[in-house]
Amino acid sequence: MRKTQIIKSIEVKQKPSYLTEAALVLENYLVWKDKSKLSNISFYDMTYFTNDEGKIIFSYLVDKYPHMEDYVDFIMEVRKEAKPYLDEFFLDKNEDLEVLHRIHRYDNQSEFSFLLTLLTTFGLDSFEEISKEDFKFQSKLVFLMFVDVSVLEPYTNVDLSRSMMIKEFNNLDLLALMLKTTYTADESMALFKFLYNLEDIFDRLKGLFTKLEPIIEKNYPLIEERYVNKIKAYVASDFEFAYKLLGDVGFNDMKLEKSFDAIFRINLFNPNSTAFRLLYLTSKKLELVFGLTIDEFYGKGRDKYSDSLNQDRLRAFSDPTRFEIIKLLQKKSYYVKEMADILYLTPATLSYHLNQLQTAGFIGIYYKGRKSYYYLRKDTLTKLGDYLYYFAQNINERGRNETN
Repeated sequence: MRKTQIIKSIEVKQKPSYLTEAALVLENYLVWKDKSKLSNISFYDMTYFTNDEGKIIFSYLVDKYPHMEDYVDFIMEVRKEAKPYLDEFFLDKNEDLEVLHRIHRYDNQSEFSFLLTLLTTFGLDSFEEISKEDFKFQSKLVFLMFVDVSVLEPYTNVDLSRSMMIKEFNNLDLLALMLKTTYTADESMALFKFLYNLEDIFDRLKGLFTKLEPIIEKNYPLIEERYVNKIKAYVASDFEFAYKLLGDVGFNDMKLEKSFDAIFRINLFNPNSTAFRLLYLTSKKLELVFGLTIDEFYGKGRDKYSDSLNQDRLRAFSDPTRFEIIKLLQKKSYYVKEMADILYLTPATLSYHLNQLQTAGFIGIYYKGRKSYYYLRKDTLTKLGDYLYYFAQNINERGRNETN
C-alpha cells in the first residue's frame, strides 16, 4: 500500500466533533425545511442525497440503514430533541442564514453550502472554542473561496501571517469580485451583509450551537461502541482504506511543496462522505473526515474489475463535455481559466465537470504560485482500459452464427 508523502503524521480524534455534527444537524434541518414538501417525510427519520442532476432525493433512515439500529436511534433521538430549538430559531427570523445555506460554489448542489463550509472548517470540537476574531478571520477566507479568490496558496511554501492575509483581504475590490460570480442578486446581497454583520451572526450561531451540541453529546453513548470500533479498525489497518481513497481521487499524486500533520475524525451525520481540508486555525494542519459508513459504501465492489467502480468511471468519461476536458488535458496541464477560455465553458460548468472527473480519479491537481493546475492521470485510464479488455475477453460469441 503506497502511502502519501503529503501526510507526515495522523492524530486520531477519539470522539466526534460536536461542532461539526451540530453544523450537519443544522444543514439537515434546512434541507428538510426547504424540500420536505416534495416528499412528505419527517425530519426525524429522513435521509437524502443529491443526484447527478442536483436534485435532492429523500428516503427513510430505516430503509437506508436496516442493520444499524443503534445508528438510526442516535440520529432520530438527536433530531427529535434538536427540532424545537431549530423551529424556534427560524421562526420569522434568521432568514439570512437560510440564504447562506442555499449558496453553493458554482451552484453545485452536491458541494457543501456556504454556511456548512464555514462551520465545518474550524477543526475544533465545539463552538465554545471559537473566538470572535477566529470567526471573522475564517469567515473572510470562506467568502474568498466562494468568489474564487485566495489570499494564500495553502499548499506552497509561502506562509503569510494572519495580519498579512487580512491586509490583502482589505485591499480587494469585493464588489468587482461579486460581479464575476453567478450568484443571484439575493445571494450576493446575503454574502455582503454577512461580511459586515459577523459579530451578530457569531452571537446568533453560538446561541444555537450551545443548545445543539449538548444534545449530540448526551446521545453519543447510543453510537459510541460503533464509533470506537470504527476508529480502532482504521488504526489497526494503518489507515489502509483512507490512503486508498486518497489515492483513488488523486490526492497522493498532488505535486506539493510541503507535507502536513493531519487530524483524523469520523463523521456521524454525513456517513457516506469524505472531506480533506486545510485548517488555518490549527497551524495549517490537514483534517481528514471520513463518514461512519464510507468504507462499506465505497468498498462494495470496488476491486479493479468490478462493475460498480468502472460504471462510475465510464459515466464520468462518457459525458461529451468531460470527454473534451480529458482530450484537452491529454496534451498538457492547464489551470482553470485557461480551460474555461479554450472550451468556452462558464466557471460553474467547468468546476462541476472537473469535480466529477477528479472524483472518478481521471484528473489530478498541482499548485504553482497561486494557480491550480489540472492534469490527466494515466493510471486511471489504464485501469479502465484493463477492465474493458477483461470484459472483452469474457464475451461469449459461440452462439452468434448459430441458426435454429
